[in-house]
Order: sequence, then C-alpha cells, then structure tokens
Amino acid sequence: MKLFCTILGSLLLSLGVQVGVFSPSAFVPQSSGPLSSITGSGCTYSTSGSNSIVSCTSSTTLTVVGSGTVKMLLIAGGGGAASGGGGAGGVITNASLALTAGSYPVTIGAGGAGGSTANPSTLSATAGGNSTFDGYTAVGGGSGGGVNNAGISGGGSGGGAGYSSGALTGGSGTSGQGYAGGNTPAQTSGWYGGGGGSSGGTTIGQIATSGMNSAITGSTVYYAGGGGGGDNTGGIAAGGNGGGGSGSNSGNGNNATGYGSGGGGGKSFASYTGGTGSGGILIISYLTP
Repeated sequence: MKLFCTILGSLLLSLGVQVGVFSPSAFVPQSSGPLSSITGSGCTYSTSGSNSIVSCTSSTTLTVVGSGTVKMLLIAGGGGAASGGGGAGGVITNASLALTAGSYPVTIGAGGAGGSTANPSTLSATAGGNSTFDGYTAVGGGSGGGVNNAGISGGGSGGGAGYSSGALTGGSGTSGQGYAGGNTPAQTSGWYGGGGGSSGGTTIGQIATSGMNSAITGSTVYYAGGGGGGDNTGGIAAGGNGGGGSGSNSGNGNNATGYGSGGGGGKSFASYTGGTGSGGILIISYLTP
C-alpha cells in the first residue's frame, strides 16, 4: 500500500498536480471582495432605493465584510441645560469613507444632564458625550450656564450663557462641527442665551440655533439642534430644528429629542433644572450588494 501511494504521488506530480496537506482555512469564506455587509449588535437596518442603511444609537462594534466606500454621519451627544440652553453635539460627515474588512469599535455619546437654575449656581449641567468611529471624534455639546455662569466651551456646539446682572458669553463650538452658544446681555429683559446648533450660530439671543439636515437615510431629517434659552418673565424660546429642547419661563427646561440636540433652559432663581440633551448616532449608507 505504501509503495502504491508513493507511485501515485509521483504520477500526480509528473502531471503537474500539486499534492498538499488539507487546510480547513481554505474553506473559510474570504472577505477581500466588494463590500457585502455591515453589522453590529444593537444597530438597526433599513434600505432606501439601492442603498443599505445601518443606524447605531449605542456603543457597539461593527463587522465589515468586504471592502468599499460608504457615506457616514457621526453625531455626538447634546449638552444639558441650566438657565442657558445646551449646545448641540458635534456633527461629522463623510460622503466617501473607505472601509476594509474587519471590526470597527463605535462609541456613541450620551446626552448631558440638566443642571440647577437656582442662585447661587453650581455649574451642575454636563456636556454631551463624544462619539467616535474609524478615527473620527464628534465632540459632545457644551452645557448651558446657570446663574452668573457663562456657557461652557469646548463642545461640538457651545452652551448658552446663563442669567446675570452683567453680560455673559456663550460657549464656543468646535471648528467644523458646530457653533457658539448665545450670549446674555445685562439682564433687563429676563432671558438667557440659547445653545449653539450644528448649522448656524447666534451672538445674542434666547433663540436656539438650528440643527443640520441630512438625507443619508433616504429622507431629509434634521439633527443636532441647540436648546432654547430659559426666561423669567418673557416668552418661551423654541429649541433649534433637530430636537433642541425649548426653554421655560415657569419651571424646568424641556428635554431634547432626536439625536445630538441640546436641552432647553429653565427659569432661574428657583428649584428648577434645565433639560437633558439627547444622545448621538452613527449612520452609514452603502450600495446594497
């Protein structure tokens, strides 16, 4: 039998047939071809025309099979409000992002908590959380200021300034991701600055700035609006397009809705709180294989 196998092996080699050891890996599906799927725990999936849409609202790991280019929308969490409105979360877009086969960690920032509008203020409102994907970082929205507090800078969009007997400034935004929060003048009118949004800024005003719109899902949707400023005596300031919380002149500020929007400011000098910001999101669109 051994002699037979030796003769057979020699014959096969003479005919140009390669003889080798069985390798299970040779039968494992390879993923070096065109992009065929993107999946992740907790994400949702939809289609629009010839495109597949993946939307993730919590941190996860995406598994990419194949290689290709995708469209991406990454949004951080919106900032919480106090007297001033919360800033919108930073927004990053890429219409031609190259992905290769592998695993991609995703972090989705939470919305910031609302803070006290009482006097004295304790700066208890918090900024939104950062969102990250494939080397990109969208910065969380800045929190709104309380009594005698300026809006908090460094967020994707700045938080609005709080109530003060003197002028205060809104927080600055991150370049390319958002805008500054509204300033508060010396208080003769009773209102406080609105939070910065993702598609325009305001220098003085209770009105929040608008969010940005995107059709990455196949429908035009607004995201990341600033929160409206609170008021002691006047009208109620609406939040920016995209889900920014509206301000209040009689109680707590309103919570943000949607994705990456800032909370609305509450009435000052009482036991009230500003609204919370809304969490971020990652949306990816790619050609359905």
